[in-house]
Amino acid sequence: MRFCIFAMIAWLIASLSVSAIATPRDTDPAAYLDNALDLLRARHINRADADWPSIEAAARAPIRNAKTTSDTYPAIRTVLAALGEKHSFLVEPRQPTASGSATGYQAGSTPPGRIPLPTGIVIRGHVGAIWLPSLNSLGEGGQAAAAGYAEALRSALQALDHKAKCGWFVDLRQNGGGNMWPMLNGLDPLLGEAPFGHFVAGKSETQPWVRTADGIAPSSNAASGVTPGFALKHGNAPVAVLIGPQTSSSGEMVAIALLGRPNVRTFGAPSAGLSTANETHLLSDGATLAITVMTVRDRTGKDYRGPIVPDEEAKGESAEIAAVEWLEARCAQAE
Repeated sequence: MRFCIFAMIAWLIASLSVSAIATPRDTDPAAYLDNALDLLRARHINRADADWPSIEAAARAPIRNAKTTSDTYPAIRTVLAALGEKHSFLVEPRQPTASGSATGYQAGSTPPGRIPLPTGIVIRGHVGAIWLPSLNSLGEGGQAAAAGYAEALRSALQALDHKAKCGWFVDLRQNGGGNMWPMLNGLDPLLGEAPFGHFVAGKSETQPWVRTADGIAPSSNAASGVTPGFALKHGNAPVAVLIGPQTSSSGEMVAIALLGRPNVRTFGAPSAGLSTANETHLLSDGATLAITVMTVRDRTGKDYRGPIVPDEEAKGESAEIAAVEWLEARCAQAE
């Protein structure tokens, strides 16, 4: 059964996954590859510009003697590379243990209870500094992990609020992605007015990121007059956003959600360039094919298909100093 992309996107996240779709239980390698090709032809963001006859011929040639579905994995990855986009990927199924249970957690996930949480400190007595790590937890415990992450971020902001009169320092340089919605809900008062960004599918179909009665989510039918989930005394203060090459996927989405808000400036180095949204498909042998299906647009109307380039490029501690000095300069102007 195919689920509506936008109805599922708020809840099923695997590098911004949009839906989880089971495919026919093909065990024949050729049929298995055909199924993957069909999904990519139908859904991939670059499908219209792809040279499908050449791509398919190059994929089928090396699997002529394939015995198992796993023998097709290199061919599928070759197809993904030929589509000229680096956010789509294939995740191989987990291997069963002697007891018959699968080992480890889903790819890109972190075992429940080991997920790093946001932390914060006060800098120079008047800047609230927040570090947002990745949030890669799927499957069992994922919902609790997401709620815990959002609550930790909210608590950190509230604890710093009374001293953050000169603004906020939001560090995304180690945020490699995961579930973006707890990140946005935890930052809610700093985001300003909705929409905070948009998913873009095709030329005209967009889904804005807005406040709903259930929190921040992509929705075209947001309830009117929804206020932030919690209040901050200094929620409208300037925000310095730090990004770098490890800022990826959902980390980039958080940066985009802040762009266009008044008194926001970015510092650091260009991000990883994975600011697109994926749709995940569960294949017959338990592998997962994540297909990039949407791009992202910020609240100003700017579209992203590559790295976010900061307003002020600087490395390491230099970026931190520049960010704090900018916040202090804005603070002095307001006095």
